[in-house]
Amino acid sequence: YQIVEALRGADKTPASRELMMEVLEPPAPGGRSLLTAVGAPDLSWSTLAELTGERGAYLASARQLPSEGVARWRFFYRYLEHADETLAADAYGEFASASFAEVKAFAKHAERRQLWQWIESDKTPESRRGLYYTLLGLCGQPEDADRLAAMIKSPERRPPGAFSALVACYISLKGEGGLQTIEAQLLKPHSEQQDDLQAAIVALRFHGEEQHVLPRERVARSLRLLLDRPALAAVVIPDLARWQDWHSMPQLVTLFEEARGDTAWLRIPIIAYLKACPLPTAQARLDELRKLDPEAVKQAETLALFGAQLGKE
Repeated sequence: YQIVEALRGADKTPASRELMMEVLEPPAPGGRSLLTAVGAPDLSWSTLAELTGERGAYLASARQLPSEGVARWRFFYRYLEHADETLAADAYGEFASASFAEVKAFAKHAERRQLWQWIESDKTPESRRGLYYTLLGLCGQPEDADRLAAMIKSPERRPPGAFSALVACYISLKGEGGLQTIEAQLLKPHSEQQDDLQAAIVALRFHGEEQHVLPRERVARSLRLLLDRPALAAVVIPDLARWQDWHSMPQLVTLFEEARGDTAWLRIPIIAYLKACPLPTAQARLDELRKLDPEAVKQAETLALFGAQLGKE
């Protein structure tokens, strides 16, 4: 290879501007490749991709973009479903590494009809479909919520994957009414659709920590509906503690007292929740439960299951 342009680390490239690499399929003479190297001063080189004319233009334009702002995201948005999957994947990587605040600031520039085309296309990877639901939740209209409701009710109408993003999108558009629908259809029924339940938890976590369409206290109330199912209770107890939802305390104390046999392990996260609570009531309940099962309390204290920061922002 002959190095014709160094994008980074020009001072570390060979003085001869030439290098030898072992590759499985040698490129055609005259072709261009994007190379990378690690391990200076003794560099180890590898090939990232063939540098076609379009990829070269994309790379040149991307390097001129500002580090933040709408102009940056509008550029990458245009490439999200590009025919060249290498460009599409790279553009998605920019959005995947962006903060939610950045995605939210850009969302009004997304095209609703285009988002639906991408969501419903069987060619769209599941990871990118999740991004499109998120954007739709920020720029969608009431009719979009109706389409999403039908997809939530009838699994056969959903594109594969990204169901948590679908649920989060629906709640973003419908607010309290949407959350009530999710409670009625996914959280309250004791269904066997564990994947749907786990996806709903992820969506609620997103709304409790990022989106804030609804008060966090309201989202926590939805999670409390799952405390009567041990496996799911173990998943949501850390969220309730982190969100300082101390209204859950009476229910969790009862759950501790009723835990037996195969569910006895649930006592440990409950103890961790009580230890994270600053209210005097929590210490009183902890003292009572210590008498009931001193070994569980000791084990929770030893494991520090959720870490010292449980219950703190």
